[in-house]
Amino acid sequence: MNPSPHGPSWRSLNRFRDEPTAELMIACSDGRFARAFEEFATTGLGLDRYARLIVPGGPAFLAADDADPWSEGPRGRDLRFIIDALSIERVHLIQHDLCAYYEQGLGVAPAALADRQRADLALAGDRLAASWPSLQIHRWRATVEAGAVVVTPS
Repeated sequence: MNPSPHGPSWRSLNRFRDEPTAELMIACSDGRFARAFEEFATTGLGLDRYARLIVPGGPAFLAADDADPWSEGPRGRDLRFIIDALSIERVHLIQHDLCAYYEQGLGVAPAALADRQRADLALAGDRLAASWPSLQIHRWRATVEAGAVVVTPS
């Protein structure tokens, strides 16, 4: 491990708050969008704190062919834990342009990417709502326009 340029330890400027948060963001792990998604959550949605499930493809795993994708596998177990243990009330599903998970991992052609993601996002939200009817589910699409990330409801 490389030593920190600030000394052997690092201290957050933010105070730890031991209260639950009702918000969960499920987004892709693509680092090109990471800061924009954080900025969207804090300034676009006005969230002070929120839980995160950051995985390749974001909410794509919820649209997998399995009948109940969140009951099997590590992502599904993580999602169930986060929603139930943290008493999540609102989930924000975010997809983005140029998603390597869809193009390389799922083999979706670039010309079909947006349509496939829209369909998967709808299915992901529907599956969440079926398992947790009290959840408020928000679907978002991030695009790159003139060098900036723009997030719109989907």
